[in-house]
Amino acid sequence: MIDVGGSVRTVSLWIIAILLVGVDCSHAAPIGVGTPSSATTAPSQTDRRTPPPPPPDQQLKRPPRSEDSWEIPPKDIPEKMRLVGFESNVIGRRISYLIYLPPEYDLNPKVRFPVIYVLPPLRGDCREVGILAQRLDTMIRRKQCLPSIMVAVHGVFGSMYTDTRDGARPIEKVIVNELVQKVDATFRTFPQREARALEGLFMGGYGAAFLGFKYPDIFGIVSMFAPPIAPLKYFQEESPEIATDVWGNHQGYFDANDPFLLVERNAALIRGRMKIRMFVGAEDPNRIFTDDFHARLDALGIEHQYQVVAGVGQNGPALLKALKGDIYLFWFKAFPVEQMFKVETPASAPTTQPGT
Repeated sequence: MIDVGGSVRTVSLWIIAILLVGVDCSHAAPIGVGTPSSATTAPSQTDRRTPPPPPPDQQLKRPPRSEDSWEIPPKDIPEKMRLVGFESNVIGRRISYLIYLPPEYDLNPKVRFPVIYVLPPLRGDCREVGILAQRLDTMIRRKQCLPSIMVAVHGVFGSMYTDTRDGARPIEKVIVNELVQKVDATFRTFPQREARALEGLFMGGYGAAFLGFKYPDIFGIVSMFAPPIAPLKYFQEESPEIATDVWGNHQGYFDANDPFLLVERNAALIRGRMKIRMFVGAEDPNRIFTDDFHARLDALGIEHQYQVVAGVGQNGPALLKALKGDIYLFWFKAFPVEQMFKVETPASAPTTQPGT
């Protein structure tokens, strides 16, 4: 419990308004909880499916490690976000990230806020996800979303948000051992796992699954957009350079960090304790991975939301456009609102089911 003084009534009104507004998510066709889609039984590690490999000239290429950048150039910073940095003890150099603070952050100095950690896709450039902060700000100002902090993590090209096997690029340690603590120490966050969400698109979705299911004691909410939760074979065929750079083509190291296996390994810590959702375009060739992972979660009895968005392929902007405000409402419903703000959600408020 926290003492927010006179701000409780303000936050209470925000919460009631959000619940009464609802969200149009008519383009998202729900598959739902406990109903496997294309897979009738949960796939095992040995029978996980992969799409046909791309031609060699279409394989993803990773730039040399010498081009890795842990800092964001102080230009082209997305609107509504600010550049923040710190000296990392893990890598011995400066690291930067972007942060969005809601208008209420300065207006209500006694209030602490939940945090949404956003992991960018393949290139790892956190400036690519600025649109999420801008839309969040708009919805907060319209009183359609809970005031929240958003942190855009600056990744590295093709990192999969996993420490490299050779230890040369410990991005996982940077995020888990330093970034979260720095954000909590610098800003008025609600520093509990239930108030920390991970959001990611494509590679970022993989990272959200990996970090969330490996560290359920740190993160309580995991949201994934079309995550390629695939076997090592897929990465070796789709992007041999990334498979070599991240996992060293070592099956044992890959298995130790595979979200598909982590969710089973930590099922007792995840089941009933985490809020999970996953989106994918119906025409996305990698949908077989999300279908299989959905079946895996069902078989483990882990509650989650799974939505297949009709008419969308492997296209991030189209996926976000089709989902409209549903991604933000999920965070609101997932955060422990009553605990953070000492208010009760009205029993009469309507609930919005996935796809409605």
